[in-house]
Amino acid sequence: MNDITYRFDDQDKHYLLNFELSDRFSPSNDIEINISSSEQYEKERNDCDNYRFYGNISLYGTNVLCEVDGENGYQKIIDLMDYDEDTDRFAKSEDEILMNDGGYYYYRNSFCEKIFLNPQPSVFDLSNDDEWEVFLTIPNKINTVDLTFNGVSLSDGISIYEYDFVYLDGKPHAKFFTVLEHNLFVGNKIRIYSSNNQWNKDFFVKQVEGGNIFLVEMDGLPTPSPIIQKMSFKRYSNGVLCEYHSIWCERLMTSVEVSDFAFATNIYGDKRQTLIFDDVVLKNENDAFGRPLAEVSLCVLKKENNIYSNSYFSINTYQRDIDYDYLSVYEGSQFNGLPSTKIFHSIIEKDNYNLIDTKLCDAFCAFNSQNRLDNGLFESYLYKYLFPIHIKEPSSYIESSETNDVGYGILQNGMYKWRYYYKKNLPFINVSHYARIDADLYIQRQDPCNSIGLGQNALILGKCIDNQISTIKNNGNFC
Repeated sequence: MNDITYRFDDQDKHYLLNFELSDRFSPSNDIEINISSSEQYEKERNDCDNYRFYGNISLYGTNVLCEVDGENGYQKIIDLMDYDEDTDRFAKSEDEILMNDGGYYYYRNSFCEKIFLNPQPSVFDLSNDDEWEVFLTIPNKINTVDLTFNGVSLSDGISIYEYDFVYLDGKPHAKFFTVLEHNLFVGNKIRIYSSNNQWNKDFFVKQVEGGNIFLVEMDGLPTPSPIIQKMSFKRYSNGVLCEYHSIWCERLMTSVEVSDFAFATNIYGDKRQTLIFDDVVLKNENDAFGRPLAEVSLCVLKKENNIYSNSYFSINTYQRDIDYDYLSVYEGSQFNGLPSTKIFHSIIEKDNYNLIDTKLCDAFCAFNSQNRLDNGLFESYLYKYLFPIHIKEPSSYIESSETNDVGYGILQNGMYKWRYYYKKNLPFINVSHYARIDADLYIQRQDPCNSIGLGQNALILGKCIDNQISTIKNNGNFC
């Protein structure tokens, strides 16, 4: 075993350390500050411009407007009913062959399989990217397309398509029929315009009948016009004439995930689906009149393809003795050349005295299959495709100043008027505003009771009794 020798160096070591303090203590009054958590929350909420849109949607569909030809057309139903030329009768009735499963019509083949008529139920599945487009829009354009009704531009007021002369309480009155909702009440002052200058004067509304009829008292009955004249009116609001505009949307470029909401369905068996959009920053966006953006709309549009190629945006208009008709406001391919700024939103009355906008009609979309059109069946499917989500709301007070402090004030009598807009109290979590969507998308027939006069254009006819629509019922003869 080797010896280990340890050597110690017995020398003193000296270290010079500088303990001079270079920092000062923080004054206690600088850190003793009371902070309100609610005030801090409100500040962060008001400063935040990030939004997360999410929610659920249910589509209520039907293939009652079926195609004509082929194995999935109504002609197959006729074949299975087995027409006998000798007796000039069918061996089976339509009710024996045609069956209904939650609004979708089908028949059974020789293998007892369900054969649905076109359109197939898959056409009405919102998660089917080949059939539907789901996105967000903001209504930030006005009068993108110059809408005219009976030759009258919307900027010239609400079109009057007809008038009669009646007596009310023994006095002569003019009874006017308007194309759109008139938004009039008894006592309103209006200005009527006519192309032959026969009616260009102010009147007071004496009676209102429904949404598109109103009466005004006459000093005497005017001489009937020998020509068809263009007529319209505008409403006064405390002496200020209202404006009339069409509102158009621009698409927000954000992606969305559409998925089934577990096993949830509506009462007809249609899927209930979940929508989750990517975050959207809405900081300096304005509406169609330059005011802070108060609304974002969920937009659901049927895609055009080689089967469904006849789509158009439309609105509900009136005719005499007919509750509704749907007039096209923009036709053309929606996703093959349609500009992102030509998505129709609504028609509004702009009250510049009270600073209130009133929607006069909703926007609808109509679509039909090429097969039906080729066979002379012009009745289309119709649905409301926009679902508004309000993110701000106007103040209940009208502000005024000699200067346009906000940039969107309206000048009246030398003073600018406006309303402030405040963020709605949406759930605010994780530095984001959570805006929930709950939408029901109803795919309806354009003319179920043949009231518009499109002709007997459906193969499976709605049976209208006392304005109630009944459909074919199964007789229970299943395989």
